[in-house]
Amino acid sequence: NGDPMFVTRFKQVLILVFEKKIRSFPNIWQYENTLPSDYAQEILISGIMGIIQLWTKKGGEEPIEQIAQIITKTRHLSADDIAKNI
Repeated sequence: NGDPMFVTRFKQVLILVFEKKIRSFPNIWQYENTLPSDYAQEILISGIMGIIQLWTKKGGEEPIEQIAQIITKTRHLSADDIAKNI
């Protein structure tokens, strides 16, 4: 969807999901004070949004389960690890 309001609303939904998940895992952040929370949140949400936007741009070629696995994997990789795949 090319509607900017869709992207904004979708990001808001993702933020709510992440906030709920983070509260359910209090030890999820090993480096609590490394990044301001608003920047950390933007990094997480933007990465997920980028994956979803690329997937839709490609016409949803991959099954949604594969996209979910890719999103999950990216949450556990460093930027250096991800860059090795480029």
